[in-house]
Amino acid sequence: MQGSEWRELLAGLSFFLGALVFLLGSLGLARLPDLYARSHALGKSLTLGLALLLLALWLHPQIQASGLKIAAAIIFQFIAMPVASHLLMQAARRREIRKP
Repeated sequence: MQGSEWRELLAGLSFFLGALVFLLGSLGLARLPDLYARSHALGKSLTLGLALLLLALWLHPQIQASGLKIAAAIIFQFIAMPVASHLLMQAARRREIRKP
């Protein structure tokens, strides 16, 4: 296999895993009992799923995207999404929201 074939294979695998993580997060949203558990499932799955999808975009050989911009987007979403999820749940706890 040539280098571009390996990159295309890795990009496809990363895309598939990202979509699978999104699917599992959606199942967690539907199946988990309370607001806090659902938020945890969504926060984790969105962070990892989006990182895998951006990695697939970065690795795909036919897409001429700037690697530095995609790396910055991955780093930013690893910082921003968990913080936003934490702040939402902190606000829900302060308002004493128990049921979804």
